[in-house]
Amino acid sequence: MRKLVVILFLAFSYLSFAENIPEFNAANILYNTGQYSKAIEAYKAIVDKGTVSSNLYLNLGNSYFKLNKIADAIINYERAIKLSPSDEDIIFNLKVANTKIVDKIDPAPKFFITEWIDNVMGVFTSGGWGWLVVLSFWIAAGLFLTVLFVFKGQMKRIVFVASIAFVFLAIGFWVIAFTKYSAETNNNFGVIYNESVYVKASPDEKSTDLFILHEGTKSEILNTLNEWVQIKLQNGNVGWIAINDIVRI
Repeated sequence: MRKLVVILFLAFSYLSFAENIPEFNAANILYNTGQYSKAIEAYKAIVDKGTVSSNLYLNLGNSYFKLNKIADAIINYERAIKLSPSDEDIIFNLKVANTKIVDKIDPAPKFFITEWIDNVMGVFTSGGWGWLVVLSFWIAAGLFLTVLFVFKGQMKRIVFVASIAFVFLAIGFWVIAFTKYSAETNNNFGVIYNESVYVKASPDEKSTDLFILHEGTKSEILNTLNEWVQIKLQNGNVGWIAINDIVRI
């Protein structure tokens, strides 16, 4: 129930856009004049206030990229793309940043239905899907009232069926919004932050080295045990690294 309330709240407020505050414009001036370190400080100050914006993370990532801090750039591009999964600028910049990292890991192929579902969900954020939930319910209510007070005969039945269809459509949109919200708030992915990291077979410094990863590589975090985290790469490889070697997205 709590997640439903959050999704519907996002449908009305959508997101707290950093673009609406003066500090964002001031940070952009620093970026545009080549003062990238100061721009980073200014953007991070906005983040620390709890402001959510894909453009904020995009600009922060760009600032890090200009200073050749690739891991930090990728972390912020990944955070931006969670909020705006269809934004072409973010997608392009993330691809460029990924060309700068050492590890080139090909993802395991997805089942075509899974890939299709991911593409559909990626069209909007949870707030966008939430808008469709609200809109569909309003249309359904409007059609139902029309049935009660206006139409008669065959037309009445058609409009009634249409109102029911929009109710089911709203439910479908809610399922997508709920799933998308869960993905957006999923904090189980991270980026390797140190220059190179040996991935262990078990959470023990003396255990066998399985393979080595380098700065900027994205991985899924499966488990946490004391000062260790178990990670899974896009190609399916699994191992353990120190918790300080990875930053959650």
